[in-house]
Amino acid sequence: MSKDGHLAEASKARDTWGLILSFENYEFLGSERKEHGTADLVGKKECQRCGWCCLRRSCIATPQEVAVIASYLDLSVSELIKAKMVINKDGDSYHPIWANESQLDIVGSLMSYRRTWDRGYCIFFDRKTHDCLIHDVRPKAAKISECWNFDDEADFNPEKVWTKTLLLKLCPELNFSEED
Repeated sequence: MSKDGHLAEASKARDTWGLILSFENYEFLGSERKEHGTADLVGKKECQRCGWCCLRRSCIATPQEVAVIASYLDLSVSELIKAKMVINKDGDSYHPIWANESQLDIVGSLMSYRRTWDRGYCIFFDRKTHDCLIHDVRPKAAKISECWNFDDEADFNPEKVWTKTLLLKLCPELNFSEED
């Protein structure tokens, strides 16, 4: 088989694997949503501090928000990225997201496609108190995340401002080796 043939087969396998993982994640989050008693399920239109939003996906902060959060935590931007974020690749786009608790072994690295579906709460979610450890400076993506209203989230797309070049400028030590 030619190199192009192998690449096409790998892409097809990755798409199939992605569909399976996506479905499994959808099922998992559906059951967790019921267990958490999210605001929409209990008929409220305000945060219940149940943690479901912090479990269902990690927020993407803008470069400006990352700088503010780094300052709040008394870290440099580079230190923050290496200690608390993983790099997600979507097509040609690279953007950092907060690691979840099952991704601590890969912080500061490019996340393999399979690890996109790792389960766990955001690295800044305190499971005992249900507090956000960066609540005062949390990114807009966290502020607008409402389990009773998904409409506002569709218009906010911070990953489009990130590039591999910008990431390497902010954190030259980043590991971009891919594992799939």
